[in-house]
Amino acid sequence: VTTATAAKLVPKLKRVQVMEMSAPVSALARLNVEGHTYLAVGAGRVLGIYKWENGRLKKHGFFDVGVHIVSVSVIKSFLVVTDAFRATVFLQWRVQGRALKVLARSTEESLASDAEALVQGNTLGLIVADADENVQVFGFDPEEGNRLLLQGDFHVGSNITCFVPVLLHTLREGL
Repeated sequence: VTTATAAKLVPKLKRVQVMEMSAPVSALARLNVEGHTYLAVGAGRVLGIYKWENGRLKKHGFFDVGVHIVSVSVIKSFLVVTDAFRATVFLQWRVQGRALKVLARSTEESLASDAEALVQGNTLGLIVADADENVQVFGFDPEEGNRLLLQGDFHVGSNITCFVPVLLHTLREGL
């Protein structure tokens, strides 16, 4: 590949908007709810929900998480947000009323580095990595109140900075 050909293959980025934020942006995630696409932005302690309207990002909602957002993970209308010094928060974005509702949060403080939602059939779980090289698996039961239920905790022996979700297809009997 020649230099001229390589230059044509590189996508050109165009700045379309400059926004003042209260802190550096540390997490971004795309959120699709009821046919609408939103951008979840973690900046410092604030999680903002934005929508592209009339050529600009417009703020539709926000939530004060605690100290400093490390990661945001999305599954359907649900968000898993990790705070560097406090807790993991499980939220739901509601288009009607433009509201982020806290469904649950972890009860113990930890130095979380990442979190991701786990789905198996109709079961939803949350997996959280921390700076002490631990991985915790949480469940959520609305009848148990607004706390995440610890299902398992194990020491990995290595720092985990990012979970990558991979869709696995199970083998059916007879295949």
